[in-house]
Amino acid sequence: MVAGEGTDRESARRGLDLPELCQDPAVQGLWLLYREVMSNRSLLAAGTAFEILTVVEPDRARLRRVREAAADWLPVCCRIGLCDDDLRAVSSTTDCG
Repeated sequence: MVAGEGTDRESARRGLDLPELCQDPAVQGLWLLYREVMSNRSLLAAGTAFEILTVVEPDRARLRRVREAAADWLPVCCRIGLCDDDLRAVSSTTDCG
């Protein structure tokens, strides 16, 4: 939802930007997302939490440090940065996307 994949036609027609509305609550829960990434309980859960962080975390240095610390249990796309919000535009124009 925070990455822009959640607005349905009806919401868009009413002028609601659901991803934007979801970003503020996600920012309020940054610590929960980081806890999930660092818990190493599930590859899918850690990857999903990390992908959300790439969209809502303003501190890119902290995000890089967590990527390095959790690299062994993050999905490959998160380890190499393909899920990063700021790299999506670049990867969509290359063979990586």
